[in-house]
Amino acid sequence: MYCNIYQISDSPIESGDYINVCDFEDHWFINNIAEFVTEIRNPDDGYRELREMLEQNMVAAFNDNGSFTILPYGKENYFKDAFDRFCKAFQKIEGKTLSDFASSCKFSNWVEQLCVSRCDKYGAYVSLDDLEIIPFDEFIRKADRRRRYFIGAVLQYKY
Repeated sequence: MYCNIYQISDSPIESGDYINVCDFEDHWFINNIAEFVTEIRNPDDGYRELREMLEQNMVAAFNDNGSFTILPYGKENYFKDAFDRFCKAFQKIEGKTLSDFASSCKFSNWVEQLCVSRCDKYGAYVSLDDLEIIPFDEFIRKADRRRRYFIGAVLQYKY
């Protein structure tokens, strides 16, 4: 499966500073999360997909220049469904005994559901300055509502 990597900065990104596939040749991201990173067929589609997701879920507001800010309840709106999944997975674990824990394979599934609902390591990623790559979920958690964010390149990775 494929997911996007969005280059995002709190200052405008010149096209000459866009990330590219070569930046990932020896990057930790390869073989830990991704099999490989590739160019997206149509970068405008990747940008449009991100914009639609953030606007439709009332997470961010976009400016005419393509930059965006996180809305006052944007983080809560973004994580609402994930939080519901987290609570459901937690309820499955609640009340279990040590014996259940020691013998049930279901615990692994429930713990995985907890972890994925907190931060999906096989979802979209954000490339910050200096090629720091973080899951999109982590970006949203760390995003400052008072800052304006700019999108540069959009790449894809296969996992």
